[in-house]
Amino acid sequence: LILLFFPVWLLNYVGIYETGYSLLSYFALFLIGYYLFTRDSVQATVETYWAVLLAAWIILTIGVMWTYGMFLGHHEVFWGYSALYVLTGWTGVLALLGAGRHLADRTNTFAAYMGAASYPVYIIHQAILVAIAYYVVMLNIPPALQFLAIVIFSVLLTFACYEIVRRIPGVRALFGIARPDKKPA
Repeated sequence: LILLFFPVWLLNYVGIYETGYSLLSYFALFLIGYYLFTRDSVQATVETYWAVLLAAWIILTIGVMWTYGMFLGHHEVFWGYSALYVLTGWTGVLALLGAGRHLADRTNTFAAYMGAASYPVYIIHQAILVAIAYYVVMLNIPPALQFLAIVIFSVLLTFACYEIVRRIPGVRALFGIARPDKKPA
């Protein structure tokens, strides 16, 4: 499973480029993901090794960030073509899918809330993330703190906006939020 990052990495060097990345590599990721996750045996394997994959992802992420200067402030380095970068991303995808299947395959109030919020949050988060990042990167703080600030404020503001949107009937429909069930008195 881990070695499937090779075709994606190699396809980074060919094809049509959109914002510096090859569309062929994204298409390869899509096809590999579709093929692998239509197989229950692959999903079971990823679930079995979720902790190992998560540990590997954390180690690889720290290594990539250190190697390419994220902690040192060399953000001008373009590292998207690196095999280590692609391996880190692929390991992260497998780790999150395995951990999600193992830990989050539950039915409770939180899961129901997050299920209902997933699409509106998906729509809302991009604009909020970009707006927050625009101002945070202007601050004279280390890149790691910029990252933390962007993540924390984006999550908080995105869910705050979701809570506002879901309470306004006309706007709620624009975000695909179902009408709440009326409880009989």
